[in-house]
Amino acid sequence: MNKKYSNHLFAILIFILLLILQVIFVPFIAIENAVPDLVVILIVYYSLKEGQINGMIFGFATGLVFDLVSGSLLGSAALAKTLAGFVAGFFSSKRVDIYLNTFRFIFIVLLTAFVNSSTFALVTNFDLNNNLVNLIFEQGITPALYTGLVSAIWFYAMPQKKGEFLK
Repeated sequence: MNKKYSNHLFAILIFILLLILQVIFVPFIAIENAVPDLVVILIVYYSLKEGQINGMIFGFATGLVFDLVSGSLLGSAALAKTLAGFVAGFFSSKRVDIYLNTFRFIFIVLLTAFVNSSTFALVTNFDLNNNLVNLIFEQGITPALYTGLVSAIWFYAMPQKKGEFLK
């Protein structure tokens, strides 16, 4: 099998695993209404490796599947995760290791998770009676910080050099 196709297949398999974790187990570690979005971390990783257009397509596909599985408003997660792939793709370059192996990855995840959760909150909770600042803070910033914390844990668990794992 071509290496390019094997990378895409591997990302799809990881997505299926993360989707199962996101839907079944992540609600148990919720703090108030904030839950980390594991799929966004994968979208950031994929966008940095494959580029902005591929990240947007992957974000749309994962968001659409997430909408179908979770039962949320159809298209809301697809839009939010497409924007997440778009934002993360801005940081894609030929030297992807600059972002993947440094603290910059955590900051990219924070920014991307904020865009994702804010967009999702605005689309699904659109009501003129809601306070926009409160909505963005409670359902935008808080889940983004939680996702950033999870990505920091993931960042420290990943090997930094070949052969190293969980030093």
